[in-house]
Amino acid sequence: MNRALHAWPVRLCHWLNAYAMACLISSGWGIYNASPLLDFRFPAWATLGGWLGGSIAWHLAAMWLLLGNGLCYLAYGLSSGHF
Repeated sequence: MNRALHAWPVRLCHWLNAYAMACLISSGWGIYNASPLLDFRFPAWATLGGWLGGSIAWHLAAMWLLLGNGLCYLAYGLSSGHF
């Protein structure tokens, strides 16, 4: 019998976390690139947002996605007995 190890809500939360973390990392690199004090720069193709304000907006949106997803995972885990 070929059953998945985790239920679909757990897998969905995992992939949403992966997406949110990728957005956080790449928008964080965009925020880092905006600093005039730091001489190292990440390539533009690896950053998200295009400019400082856009990078901060993406960073905050990804943070809220991560928080909401974590709360959904917690609610699912407690209600289903997954924990």
